[in-house]
Amino acid sequence: MYSTITSKSTVIALHERLYQKDDGHIIESSTLNKEWLQNLKKPNLDKIKFLNVSRVNPEKGIFEFLEMFKQLEINAEISIIGRINNLTLQNKFQSIIQKNPNILFPGYISNRRSLIDAYDNHNILILPSYTEGQPYVVDESLARRRPVLIFEDIKHIIKGRKGVFVSERNITSLTKTVKYIMQNYYNIQKEIDQNKFPLEEDMFKQISKVINNYWFFNNLFIPSLIVIFGFQLISFFILEIFAREFLGSPGLIGINFFFPPNIFAMVFIEVLFPDPKLYILLTDLLFITIIYALTKKYK
Repeated sequence: MYSTITSKSTVIALHERLYQKDDGHIIESSTLNKEWLQNLKKPNLDKIKFLNVSRVNPEKGIFEFLEMFKQLEINAEISIIGRINNLTLQNKFQSIIQKNPNILFPGYISNRRSLIDAYDNHNILILPSYTEGQPYVVDESLARRRPVLIFEDIKHIIKGRKGVFVSERNITSLTKTVKYIMQNYYNIQKEIDQNKFPLEEDMFKQISKVINNYWFFNNLFIPSLIVIFGFQLISFFILEIFAREFLGSPGLIGINFFFPPNIFAMVFIEVLFPDPKLYILLTDLLFITIIYALTKKYK
C-alpha cells in the first residue's frame, strides 16, 4: 500500500528518514514565530529547574524519570506542563508526585506568551521520551536559549542542533550530564546561538512552493494525491497554526494534540458520512483545504 500510494503522489516529509527517494520534498517544520526569538531572558542558575512539556503518558517516559528524579542528590526541581486524560494515569501520576515540593504540575498551557515565560523561568528542558519523531518543544527551548536533555532512545532527533545533550537512563549518567550543563551554561548558550531557527511561516512557504507547482491548486483546486508524512507531527503543526491564524483560538491546539493522527474535525465527518469512500474523500478535501488556506496566507 505504501509503495502504491507514494509511486503516484507528491510526497512532503519532515525528515529524510521518513522518505528517501529523489522525488520527495523535505521541509523544515516549526511552530515558532518571531516572538520566540525576541526579548530573551537571562537564566536563573541558583537551582536546577527542569521543565517537561508533554502529555503525561507512559511513552513519554515521565513516570520513570520522576522516580529517578527523586533519587537525585542535587538541588533540583521540575515543572511538568501537560494534560492527563486518563484517570488511571492520573492516579499513578499523583501517587508519584504527592508530598514532593520539588515536583510541580502547573497543568496544560495553551497561551503562547505564558508558555514562553515557562521556558524562561527554567534552565533545562528534560525530554525523557522512549520514542519521538519531531518534538517541537526542542526548538522552543533552544529558541529561548535553554539547553535540552534527552536519553539515548531518541538521540536521532538532534539533527545537528547545538544545545541538546544525551544521557544514559541511569542516575550516574544523568547527574554527570546535568552538572556539565550547569557548569558550562553560558558557553552552551553561545553554541545555541549558532542554531538556525526556522519559523512556521517558513514551513508554509516551503509547502506553498511545492503545491503551487501544480496547476489544479492555482486553477480548479482539485484535491491531489499529496501525501504528507510525519504522522501526527505534521497534522499537529498545520492544524495548530490553522486554529490560531483563522479561528483565533489557541485553545483548539489541544483537540488535535490529544487525538490519534489526522483526526481533528475528521471525527465529525466520520460520524456524518460513515461510507468509507466518502469519508476518505471528505477528510482528504478538508485537510488539503486547510493546507491550501495556510499556504496562500504565507505565499
